[in-house]
Amino acid sequence: MNRTHVYALLGLALVTGLTFHAVLLPLKPLVAQDAPLAASAAYKQVIASGKEVVWIANGYLGNGGYEVGYSPLMWLTLLTPTPLVNTVTFVLLAFCAGAAMYGLGLALGVRPLAAFTGACALMLSGHFITTAYSGHTGTFLMWPCYIAAAGLITVGIQRRAWLPCVWAGVLAGLGSGQLDVAVIIALFLVAWVVYEVVATRAQGQWAKLLVCLLLAAACGMAYSLPTVVSLLGLAGRAGGAGSVAEDQKTPDEKWNWATQWSLPINETLTLVAPGFYGLGLEPESPYWGRIGQDARWPTQRAGFPRFSMSTQGVGVVTVALALLALFAAAWAPARRGAIYFWAWVALITLLFAWGRYFDVAPTAGSGLGPYRLFYWLPKMDSMRNPLKFLYPFMLAMAILAAFGMDILLTLLTPRKAAAPAKQPAKHARKAH
Repeated sequence: MNRTHVYALLGLALVTGLTFHAVLLPLKPLVAQDAPLAASAAYKQVIASGKEVVWIANGYLGNGGYEVGYSPLMWLTLLTPTPLVNTVTFVLLAFCAGAAMYGLGLALGVRPLAAFTGACALMLSGHFITTAYSGHTGTFLMWPCYIAAAGLITVGIQRRAWLPCVWAGVLAGLGSGQLDVAVIIALFLVAWVVYEVVATRAQGQWAKLLVCLLLAAACGMAYSLPTVVSLLGLAGRAGGAGSVAEDQKTPDEKWNWATQWSLPINETLTLVAPGFYGLGLEPESPYWGRIGQDARWPTQRAGFPRFSMSTQGVGVVTVALALLALFAAAWAPARRGAIYFWAWVALITLLFAWGRYFDVAPTAGSGLGPYRLFYWLPKMDSMRNPLKFLYPFMLAMAILAAFGMDILLTLLTPRKAAAPAKQPAKHARKAH
């Protein structure tokens, strides 16, 4: 391996260690709300018993379904002492997400230092790293899988190579466990595939490219099948009184339930000033914004006034580098299209993340706004939390930060002065 890449991986390991130093020095359990250690202990018992599916009543909100299959985390859970399962899982996946982002940066053609910058931008994004406290293990697994898949499919399309496309499909399937978030990110990755196909159209070899993409799609569907089957099974069991109550909700109630966790427009400030509205549930800096506020709270004082266990910040450095990439794109024709693509992703996902707060009728069942376009899609009215669109947003910002750092390095690299052309000697000897 190139020495530069080794140094980059060591740097990412250092960033990971500093981020999680409180549970690494010395080793101690990591508090993860939706991933209780009791569930890990029960999961080990399920695997040892040989059962395929079991219902364990100690997950978030009192229940959770576990399917035993070829989950990449299964053996990690089995081999790790139960008190340290969350510590090892979240630390390892955070590092893998950074390494995958570094690889994606290289696939996009930026310098190693720029790719390292993009990896750090993703790893330290608030909506990524602070969800460790929420215990979203599936989301943490999804990130390295999906980001690595994005890098591999980019290489596969550019080179018309089938092997990277196959692995891209496998990894996308393995990362589909957190299906709601995965669906959102997959929409933009599919759009990226379309963009890459168009951008590389001059290469031709359309039959070979079609085979590569079909292999990627087939592998993705095959490796995501257990997730889909599990969800279909659980949905079938849930067709009792709960589904009847859901059908009896008014359009206003359905909309307000689906959009409760929207990003207030004024709280977009937290993207450059993380923690400005508080850092979550910590007593030292309690959250005092409106994320998670029930629509009835302002008038009836019913439901949550606010609820957030994470912060959304990406940081001023990341934003500054992303803006540099956007402004300098006009002078970087080779990367202009990719920069504009991810800039549009960042803008669209931010508009969607605003949810009810960017709508002509914020608390009414009928209205008009960007998030309505997603909400009106089949079955998407049952997906809660417009904040989930901040996941592709921070991926776009990390990619733009990598492009911005690469442009900055170009500007800071001194150009070698062109050698002066040789002038004919004034008094050249005449040939004899």
